[in-house]
Amino acid sequence: MAALISIGQILAPQGNKGEVRVWPLTDRPERFQELRQVVLADREGDSGQRMNVEGVRLHGQFVVVKFAGVDTIDGAEALRDLYIKIAREELAPLPPGRYYIFEVLGLDAYDTEGNYLGQVVDYLLTGVNDCFIIKHGETAREFLVPAAREFVRELDLEGRKMVIKVIPGLV
Repeated sequence: MAALISIGQILAPQGNKGEVRVWPLTDRPERFQELRQVVLADREGDSGQRMNVEGVRLHGQFVVVKFAGVDTIDGAEALRDLYIKIAREELAPLPPGRYYIFEVLGLDAYDTEGNYLGQVVDYLLTGVNDCFIIKHGETAREFLVPAAREFVRELDLEGRKMVIKVIPGLV
């Protein structure tokens, strides 16, 4: 099976008819309404249970999903903490200069002088200024870099490199 991309995390049952509340890992939660079939797996898994989507509705900041064959609160509870995943080919195309978070994870980070800073290990959604989490492997030191052009000067996906403008107090 090809690499799968997480687009949501199941948080809890929603009601008592088998629906689940999902935290969308996309800035387009309405895309869930287009889904017909997904894979449910743990965070790191690229294989899991293939499920048919029976219904989707937006509910505030969450998405409520009903999977075929899951008709009880106990059935929904069994899905708690699993990730909803799709094949990379099913992702919506992005305009030039925009990237999916999973594409940036693992990039080596350098300052504008060419000094190695670490690797992009995660992404923090703050609601205001989202940040990349950079971790230096040798020192295990972590720091946050705002995901803004002011700080991230270059993203080279093919070269697996990010160039960051460092200001006092950032690193």
